[in-house]
Amino acid sequence: MSDEEQKKSKQKAELHEVWKKIIDNTLIFHEKYFGEAKKYEDIYKDQFNIEDVNRYNIFYANTETLAPLVYSRLPQPNITRRFKDDNEEAKIASEILERSISYFLEITKADTIFSKARKDFLINGRGLIRVYMEDGEIVKTDDGEEVLDDTNKRIYLKRIAYKDFITDSTATSWDELNWLAFRSYKTKDELLELFGKDAADLELDSSNNKDQKPESLEVWEIWDKVNNQVLWFCQEKIIQVDEDPYNLTNFYPIARPTGTDSDPSSLLPIPLYRMYKSQAEELNILDERINKLVEQIKYTGVYNTISESEDVQNLLNGEDGEFNPLSGNTGVSIKDQIFVKDIVPIANTVTVLTQQKAQIINNIREITGLSDIVRGVSIASETATAQRLKGDFAISRIQPLQRANEIAIKDTIEIMAELICENYTIEELAKITGCNIVDLESVAETAQDNQNMLLQEAVNNLPQNIAGEQKVQQMETLKQQAKIGFDKTIKIAQDELKGFAMEMQQVERVDKILKDDILRSFSIDIETDSTISVDQQQEKTERMEFVASLTNFAGQFTPLLQAGVIQPEAFNQFLGFVARPFKIGRNIEEYLLAKPSEEEESQPSQEEILAQAENERQEKEFQFKVESEKAKINLEQQKIDIEKTKVLQNQKQFDDKIDIEKTRVLQNQRQFDDKINFEDANKAADRQSDVLQQVAPSAEEIIESRTQRLNETIRND
Repeated sequence: MSDEEQKKSKQKAELHEVWKKIIDNTLIFHEKYFGEAKKYEDIYKDQFNIEDVNRYNIFYANTETLAPLVYSRLPQPNITRRFKDDNEEAKIASEILERSISYFLEITKADTIFSKARKDFLINGRGLIRVYMEDGEIVKTDDGEEVLDDTNKRIYLKRIAYKDFITDSTATSWDELNWLAFRSYKTKDELLELFGKDAADLELDSSNNKDQKPESLEVWEIWDKVNNQVLWFCQEKIIQVDEDPYNLTNFYPIARPTGTDSDPSSLLPIPLYRMYKSQAEELNILDERINKLVEQIKYTGVYNTISESEDVQNLLNGEDGEFNPLSGNTGVSIKDQIFVKDIVPIANTVTVLTQQKAQIINNIREITGLSDIVRGVSIASETATAQRLKGDFAISRIQPLQRANEIAIKDTIEIMAELICENYTIEELAKITGCNIVDLESVAETAQDNQNMLLQEAVNNLPQNIAGEQKVQQMETLKQQAKIGFDKTIKIAQDELKGFAMEMQQVERVDKILKDDILRSFSIDIETDSTISVDQQQEKTERMEFVASLTNFAGQFTPLLQAGVIQPEAFNQFLGFVARPFKIGRNIEEYLLAKPSEEEESQPSQEEILAQAENERQEKEFQFKVESEKAKINLEQQKIDIEKTKVLQNQKQFDDKIDIEKTRVLQNQRQFDDKINFEDANKAADRQSDVLQQVAPSAEEIIESRTQRLNETIRND
């Protein structure tokens, strides 16, 4: 063994002697309380070695009555922004923490653990719940190297028995506590798994404690707040010394136990049963006396032996309406021969004892506060105000017990919250709680790249016969369609942020709030709702109150907004001020304060500005490409126009030639038609002449005929 190892071994030996003395003295200090707590547990369970002893177990009755009043349901974490402002990162951090705690409370069966601790508090005066953190397990890689696999890390709760917990006997308040210790019993395998070779030489012994596991070793886990370390102590040696394993603000992995503050001069609790123990014992004595006297209240007596036995039996044991003949001496009165036991004094005694018993029960109820509950029971015919006053009076005495239990549970949840923040990454918590991380900048960049690729593909697929202004218009249309697709993608990402989500730029700030103790305490307020049963109408009442508050606010402020007296931003600030105190208001705050799309466009967020700037840059690049393409198209168009002009000129010359040729052809056609017509006319004239020659007289004949008619006329005259 090296000098350094010898030095450490010597220090451990000296440290063991110091702590051995402290542990022994502390156990002596706790011995009376442990004995009292064990006795009260036996009374509650009615476990006694003496048979044929009737006990009126008022302790069990009171405990079962108080239990549901002190704790009846698992509380829901209520983690909010401490200052109810519009700190978005604090809002997200509080929601992540609230959902994480709800998750771990559910998987660790916290309701059962809190219920058992409640019973411990009511029976022995102290309810103990410890928070554990498992980092995972050590596994070996293929290379044989041991690494920590943290995929199975978890946070869970465990109830601690009263006899396995001791504290610094010199402390009078929890804040002054220098150390505390938990007792456990470890088997050989458990010791080797926890401490390795340091536990190889430890000897197991279970003979001194019937509560130990077979072949196990009593080990004290000492949390030393002064030196910020955890010591594993047994009667032989200090097995191991660990540095602060959890790094908690208050160091200890256990909240202030319920009942710790019941005695102002010590951390040892004052069990409730101690306050009425003498009355309960007197009640047992009275109950036993009453039972014995009741056994004596019997209709018995004696009769004179000179009387005929048969006559007495017939008289005392006859059936209803049955009469038997008297066989004895008729001169003696049989009534004088029978002496009946006088039970009136016994009955009177029982009555007095019963009245005293009732008075003691009432005294016990006064001590425990149960009398207030009895007085608080209402009658259906009473008014609502009377019932409410009775209900308020009934819980006035129970509230300290309820409050002590609520504080212990709240402090336990705070320890869980701190362990969650310290041991889980923001990505792990987002996965556990379902928080969506949206990277707007990445979404915008990816969307722009996709749209550019699709746009270029669409441009390349344009028909080859499209050119000029038509091609430019097609490209402008494709560009507008690409912008619409980009805007839709960004809008979807922005809509996701309206739910339980955060932007990538917020992840680091949220993680800083959760990891930094100071920032977390300033930004987040950790509370729980009530652990007692609430009226069935309470949730409805709270919701109606929320709706009524919003309705009243809208009725008062909407006209001012419409008249321009207040600005929309001021209206939203007032609306948030009204909604944030309500738990349901936190869940719908994103939708209540959502701005119209036009306003979002006029007042974009920082991420949108960056995305827009990137979009404009890429748009300018695309515009430059479009202008270059336009210039090329214009040049090609000019060439096409020149060629078109040449073609048109050639076409005109060709058309002129066609027109001249057409005119010449038409002239020839007309000449030909005229010739044909002239020939046809000559032929017609010849045919007519032939006819005339054949039918009509000649001219000489006509002249001769007319001359003859004229001569005849003259002769006649």
